[in-house]
Amino acid sequence: LNGAKFGAMPPAERVAMLAHEMTHCVQYELGGGRRGASDQWLREGFADWLAIRVLEHLDAASLAEIRRDRRRLVRAAGRSRTPRLGDLATFPEWVRAGERYGDTLYAVAFLAADALLERHGMPAVVAYFKRFATSGDRAGNFRAAFGRDLEEFERTFFAALWR
Repeated sequence: LNGAKFGAMPPAERVAMLAHEMTHCVQYELGGGRRGASDQWLREGFADWLAIRVLEHLDAASLAEIRRDRRRLVRAAGRSRTPRLGDLATFPEWVRAGERYGDTLYAVAFLAADALLERHGMPAVVAYFKRFATSGDRAGNFRAAFGRDLEEFERTFFAALWR
């Protein structure tokens, strides 16, 4: 964390940033200390989702309102300015996409993680990260944790988002 930037943030933003970064620590631990094996979009989306839940618990945010705001942001960007999840698997892909898509990147990751959590619950997401302790098979781990392929999830996720 950048000390000067962090200190200048409003308290709720500091809490959210700490919760987000602590979630990354937990993901790393669940994955047996293997850095970067799971999909970057799900690491970021889940960390963002959990940070918002922490703020919601502190009466500093509303998950429902943030969900609506992020949907509006993505829809306003349009399909051509919205990244595919399959193109956001690695950290370098994530960084390149951030330069192209800006805030839409985090909004898509959050909404996709939210969709997985809505349908499969926290245990499935935790199981996904835990699978990386013994296997680096991204596709296989996604399928085992969520019962479907990433490509299928991505199709249904975006179909629902654009409705």
